[in-house]
Amino acid sequence: PKYYPDAKPEFYDFDVISYPDSSELTDWVIGNNQEDIDECILVNVVTKEIYVSYENDLIRSYAKELVMDLYDIDEADIDVNLSYGITLPYDPDDPNSTSRRFNDVLPLGTVVDEEFFRSFLEEGEYELFYLIAVDENVDMDLIRKTDTGVLGHNGNISVWQFSNEGFKNVDVKGAVLQDSIDVYGAELK
Repeated sequence: PKYYPDAKPEFYDFDVISYPDSSELTDWVIGNNQEDIDECILVNVVTKEIYVSYENDLIRSYAKELVMDLYDIDEADIDVNLSYGITLPYDPDDPNSTSRRFNDVLPLGTVVDEEFFRSFLEEGEYELFYLIAVDENVDMDLIRKTDTGVLGHNGNISVWQFSNEGFKNVDVKGAVLQDSIDVYGAELK
């Protein structure tokens, strides 16, 4: 059977997932690393499907590189966070089953490399959300006019521009975005 090798009882705080507006349990349980809130494991106890969040930083680094290339922006002038969600049915055997979106998890055993990242963007199974912060050196008109098709086809992009001084306090991973001087958002198509 498949298992997550680092899942130790004292390491994860497991909890069952109930149906919305009900106390009836679904087939899913979720566990969070007690020391790192960004690391989780999602297990379907019936189908034995396992999703984990172990490659998020690598996916985000590929996303940052892609965005920097797309807009021809230096690393010092940009910060990028890519969040991705997949909608999984509570009961895979029931086509009418309620579904839930789970964020930033991939099937156990996924090898994240450039080839995977390209197919990840093209397939559209995941809903993507790019949160991008740039400093005042970046031309926002160029960002508005650039075709974002290479970023994927299912999701959104949000670009926030800050003064050079304000950019120093930005944290896109923690969504700390205050005092922006310009904002642009678009749907990925």
